[in-house]
Amino acid sequence: SRGINAEYGGHGFDFTELMESRQRLVHGYMQCGLDASTGLVPCGEYDNDDPIDVSYRTKVLDIYPPCPANFDPAATKEICMPSGVKFLRGDRAPPTPPTFHSFVITREDGSQKYGGCLTYWTEVTCSQIQSSMQMLRSMYREQQRCEKNPSFFSDYARPSAPDTTLDTTSTTSNSDMGILYMTKCITVVIELPYVDFIRDYLSQLLRYSTSSDRTLPVESYVYNLLYEVMTPAPGQVLKVTAPFSILDVAMPASPLPLFDYSLEELYSYISPSTFVDILTCLLLEHQVMILSKDNQRLMLVAESLKCLIYPFEWDHVYVPIVPATSLDLIEAPVTYLMGLSADLSLEEQADICVLDIDNNNLTLPEDIPNLPNRDELIHSLNAVIARPNSSQPSDPFSRLKLTTNFSSSSDSPIAGKTLGQRRLNRPPKLKIIRQCNAEFRESPSIEDKAQQRAATNLSVRNTFLDHLCKMLQSYDKFVIYPPDRGTWEANRDNLDNFERDVFLCDQAEQNLTFLSRFLETHMFSSFVDSKILCTFNEPSEAIAHFDSRIEELRKNAVDDI
Repeated sequence: SRGINAEYGGHGFDFTELMESRQRLVHGYMQCGLDASTGLVPCGEYDNDDPIDVSYRTKVLDIYPPCPANFDPAATKEICMPSGVKFLRGDRAPPTPPTFHSFVITREDGSQKYGGCLTYWTEVTCSQIQSSMQMLRSMYREQQRCEKNPSFFSDYARPSAPDTTLDTTSTTSNSDMGILYMTKCITVVIELPYVDFIRDYLSQLLRYSTSSDRTLPVESYVYNLLYEVMTPAPGQVLKVTAPFSILDVAMPASPLPLFDYSLEELYSYISPSTFVDILTCLLLEHQVMILSKDNQRLMLVAESLKCLIYPFEWDHVYVPIVPATSLDLIEAPVTYLMGLSADLSLEEQADICVLDIDNNNLTLPEDIPNLPNRDELIHSLNAVIARPNSSQPSDPFSRLKLTTNFSSSSDSPIAGKTLGQRRLNRPPKLKIIRQCNAEFRESPSIEDKAQQRAATNLSVRNTFLDHLCKMLQSYDKFVIYPPDRGTWEANRDNLDNFERDVFLCDQAEQNLTFLSRFLETHMFSSFVDSKILCTFNEPSEAIAHFDSRIEELRKNAVDDI
């Protein structure tokens, strides 16, 4: 921090003003991985596994700003690497390309911050880690030969113990393990869920850090991203200079909330009928658990569910990616929407809705009613969404050639000293970067593929919105408005805000089971409360949009007559 302040402070930067700005798009940058000083601490209990197959607790290796005000680094690192640090033996090339997943952080006040994480494999060259892993594997092999003492490994081989943690004096050869790799990640925390932008920027940043012809230090791009990229206004696009290209950050001029996932990709993993059924469980506020080996799929489904219940809001527990260190969360007796790695075990419970994304398998609680006009909605979705082709979505990182040793290369800023320790030379081109980032342009130039995805997303979202409008098209006639705000706030918990019985008398018999339960949910009650608040000069854009769509439906019905 002091290095950045000192270097940039003498060039006309008002660093304090930048730090206090509330319009910055990106709140922080982190690198996470294994900290040699704390040892190999497993994420869970040992289960007689080879130490190489065990996941270990991750640590924050680098963070900027050092003390972020908008997110908790300790909690964020668990979401960045929910399965912990993994090891793998391999050849000279890294085992697999980097993988990306987005995430969401829910703060104590209910507000949310978003982020993205790029996880990559790097060769282990730290002698402490090598010696510690070799020692653990030697103890593991000894355990296999001592079956009469099965507790030996768990009692005496824990790497966090003083006499076994990172024993650098070990002279045991490491040759039997071959080349050892471990996972690390780089991540950013952002104000809004710009998934594609985060993925592309981190991808380029990682590639740039291993490039031999860098013209700017990596820290310059990190600084630029944190303090000079502002949130675009509705209907505008921000042009951001990444290491290898210009990236667009667009804010749609739409009453619908920002949503930067692909609903077409969603339906390549699960069928529309499966999604409608799990959405029904969500609307009735059942516990919903999503399973997948892919963290990004967990985020895609969870965020899609939240998006497509609009204008209603999910204000219950929301943890799309449950870290391996927080599995006790799934036993909480509360309404929740959670995502869990399919590698972790989950006990079957009759009252939980469980979706296995990877196998397109949905287990519903007992006596779940159908959503009104369910088949009609599924038919409409099938008409909008093209059926998935045989090919899977392309991997945006398959082109990366990661041959540089991240952990040991002194020339790699991402693997080197922290931002606060490295002195930055203000590059001449930084001014050009700042000018480009400050440039807002109308009518964003969007690639055909992105434009097609946006159009598909909008069609799907409008399909769900219109279906909810039809289901509740007369709701506003049954809202019970209080005489004044003071009376309503003083007796809010004791006053009915909706004439449920009268409303249900006006509905089709086959829809009564669902509607009678839905009207009792906290979700619907909060929605009606927001409708009442609109009469007290507290407008809600979501309710105004919903009501306008209902008016269009009523007008079209009259015109048809």
